[in-house]
Amino acid sequence: MVIATFVYLLIALYEWRFLASHRRKKRTYWITACFIVFAYIYTLAVILAKHFPGPNRLLELVFGT
Repeated sequence: MVIATFVYLLIALYEWRFLASHRRKKRTYWITACFIVFAYIYTLAVILAKHFPGPNRLLELVFGT
């Protein structure tokens, strides 16, 4: 779990520097931050709750097969 947190922190810092260097709008910061937070929470849910569906199974549930 520590490794996942560290990886997401690195991704967030990389994205923040990219957005700042390209002078993106405040809305783009919010969209990026929300996506990173959602992905982080989902990753932790999959790690902590083994019965939680993985990404492939979740896509099958959403879109059917």
